Amino acid sequence: MPTFPPGPKTKLLGLDFPEKFKSDPLGTAAQMRDFGDLSHVRMGPVEWYQINTPDLIKEVFVSKSKIFGKTDRFKQILSTVDGQGLVLSEGEFWLRQRRIIQPSFNHDKLADYGRVMIEKTDEIISSWKNDQKLDLLEEMTHTTLGVISKILFGIDIGDEAKKLGDAVSTISVCLYREFSDIFLFPEWLPLPSKIEKHKAVAVLDDMIERAMIKSEKEGEHNTIIASILAAVDTEGDGKGMTREQARDEAITMFNAGHDSTAAALAWCWYLLCKNEAVYTEFLEQVDLLEGKPPNFIDLAKVPMAMEIAKETLRLYPPAWTVPRQANEETELDGYTIPKGSLINKFPYVIQRDPRYFDRPDDFIPSRFSRENESKIPHFAWVPFGAGPRACIGKDFALMEMQLVLIRVAQKFRFKLQDNKDIEVNPLISLEPKGGVPVVASVR
Repeated sequence: MPTFPPGPKTKLLGLDFPEKFKSDPLGTAAQMRDFGDLSHVRMGPVEWYQINTPDLIKEVFVSKSKIFGKTDRFKQILSTVDGQGLVLSEGEFWLRQRRIIQPSFNHDKLADYGRVMIEKTDEIISSWKNDQKLDLLEEMTHTTLGVISKILFGIDIGDEAKKLGDAVSTISVCLYREFSDIFLFPEWLPLPSKIEKHKAVAVLDDMIERAMIKSEKEGEHNTIIASILAAVDTEGDGKGMTREQARDEAITMFNAGHDSTAAALAWCWYLLCKNEAVYTEFLEQVDLLEGKPPNFIDLAKVPMAMEIAKETLRLYPPAWTVPRQANEETELDGYTIPKGSLINKFPYVIQRDPRYFDRPDDFIPSRFSRENESKIPHFAWVPFGAGPRACIGKDFALMEMQLVLIRVAQKFRFKLQDNKDIEVNPLISLEPKGGVPVVASVR
C-alpha cells in the first residue's frame, strides 16, 4: 500500500498548494474530495489530509477525538481574540469550562431566550417600509447582534450597533487573512492589520467589562455572563471562573453567536427568494399563527422553519472548514498518520456529496422533514461539528433561525433586486458575497 493517500500534483514540495487553496478554498477542497475517501497533499514539512466520508468524520471527531486536537496554527491565531475560550481550550480545563457554561444553554432557558429573539427582531423590522431596498445580510447581522448582546450581556446596544458590528467584521477579516497567510507575524509588530485587529478587540472587551461590572453591582443572574460568573463547577473543584476566564468565554460566545447565525439567515432568505414554491408553502404555514408573535412552543406548528434552517446550513454551513491536528501517530483508513499532521473536514463539501444527498446542489428543505431526516447518514450533516466538541449553542442557533424566519415572514415578503446567483465569501463564516439585496413588500 502507498505511504500516503492519493492527492493532487504540486510543485516545490507542495509550497504552491497554500496559494491555490487561498485563491479558491471551496473549489480546491471539492477537488481534493475527488481523490477518494481520504486525500493528501504535502506542503513542505506539513502533511495535509482531507477526510471525505461520514465514517472518517466519526472516527476523527468522535472515536479519536483525544488524538485529533485543535491545530497549533488555529490556536495561535484565534487566541489573540478568544484567549482560552471553549473553542480553543482542551483537556480537563475545557471539560470544566463546558460544565460551568452548559446550564446557560439547557432547554429550560430557551423559552426566555426566545422572547428576546422576537423582541429584537421586531425592533429591526419596525423601521422597514413597503418597497424598501434592504441588504438582508446587514439586517440579519443587526438582528442577531441585538439578540446576543441582550441575552449574553443584558445590554441593549442601540447606538452602539454599528460600532460593535464593525468591530466583529474587522476581526473576521483580520483572522481570515492570518489563516490564509503562509507566515505569521508577532502580535506586537505595529503592522496596520495588527493595530486594526487590536482596536476591534478592545471595543468588544470594553462591552464585556461593562457587562460584568453591571452584573456584579446589580446582583442579577438573568444573563449568560452573570450566570457563568456566579456558577461553580459542582462536579469538579467546586470553584467558579476567574474574570479572565469569563471574558474569554464571553468573547468566544459573542463572536460565534451572531456572525455565523446572521450569515445563515441571509442565505435562508436568498434560497427562499430563488425558490418561489418553497417560499409560498412556508408563508402558508406561517399564516397559521394568524400574526401572533411566535414562541418556543409555536415552532412545532411551522415545521418548515426548521427544515429551511437545516437545509440552508447544509448548502451554506457558516463553519465551512474544521481543521484538526494529530497529537500522536495513528492510523486512518489504512494509512499511518504521522504526529503533527493536519486533518481537515469540509462541511461545505461533504454536505454536497451526491453519495449522501440526492440533487445535492438543490434547495430541498423536505430532506429534513420528520419522515425523511432519518434517511440522512449520520455525520453527513455536520454544520455544528461532531463529537464532544460539537457546538454548545446548536439548539440556541436553530431556535433563533426559526423564530426570526417566522416573525419576519409574518410581516414581509422579499424579492431579490437582481436574480443573479450570489457567490460565497469564505471568511471566518461563509457569507454571501456582496450581501443579499432585496426589495421588501409588506404582507
